[in-house]
Amino acid sequence: MKKIFSTLFFLLAGMTAFAQTLKVADVKVVPGGTAEVVANITEAQQFNAAGMYVELPASMTFVYDDEEESYIVGGSVFAKSHSIADNLQTSQVIKFAATSLKNAAFKDNEGSLFSFTFSCGAGVEYGTYTGKIKTIEFSPVEGSLFTLDDVVFNIIVTDADAIEAINTDDANISEVYSVSGAQQNGLQKGVNIVKYANGEVKKVVVK
Repeated sequence: MKKIFSTLFFLLAGMTAFAQTLKVADVKVVPGGTAEVVANITEAQQFNAAGMYVELPASMTFVYDDEEESYIVGGSVFAKSHSIADNLQTSQVIKFAATSLKNAAFKDNEGSLFSFTFSCGAGVEYGTYTGKIKTIEFSPVEGSLFTLDDVVFNIIVTDADAIEAINTDDANISEVYSVSGAQQNGLQKGVNIVKYANGEVKKVVVK
């Protein structure tokens, strides 16, 4: 069973106590290339285990190595207190599990839950595709099992020049609109009106 690398990433603003939230930022990839998806969590410290399935679009596949060993990067919600494991169900579906080694709660209230790498088919057309994290269950230190609804995330297939041009500002994007004013789920091919967390608005062209 391969282990998943856990990395420290920032989170969006937290919710009220026990209203934990799972969030995945938009991911950009070029046809024939690979990219990393990171799932971030808030309000997580009262939980000691987690399990879920991740589903990729049909045109994407997990980069998977049965022989690869795991490690936990200090600073994640798991630190070194949990065993992180995954099991490939199909080329587009993977099962993820995190189990406490000492019945300990997650180390931090917010941080990265897990990450994985996927590849994009060489013939995939530019555009936005959706992945899904589903059947999400968490085990509290005390109390009943806690379940989250499915979480959908965007995979934006674009060219290398477009990724290079906009990746430095991605972390601060709060809203994206078309030139006609319609709100969009992430950056789209063509002209985008992008609003950043600091209130600044820019036109961003994705080729």
